[in-house]
Amino acid sequence: MTKANKPFIQATKGNVSHATMPLRESLLLSLHRAETARGSTRLQLVADALVDAAIKGNVEAAQEIFDRIDGRLPQDVGGEDGAAVRVRVGFAGGWPPLCCRPLS
Repeated sequence: MTKANKPFIQATKGNVSHATMPLRESLLLSLHRAETARGSTRLQLVADALVDAAIKGNVEAAQEIFDRIDGRLPQDVGGEDGAAVRVRVGFAGGWPPLCCRPLS
């Protein structure tokens, strides 16, 4: 498969991603390969197996499906006994940060 027809964006200097990782690339290529016997991709077969496992009562499979569809539920962030946590942010170069200072 050439670079032009890969199913994902190749990482560049400004586009930092995991797209150039060999295992990820190999997995994506394998998952997008057609499964000729059933007429669908391997990715679809994996998704079908996940749904089948959830239907059979696999709670982890069901949780993965809901997390992927609806997103993970937000986690409460708190101190001891659920008390609010105070966060102080400082800037090493002073205030305002360099990105927000007027040009001279």
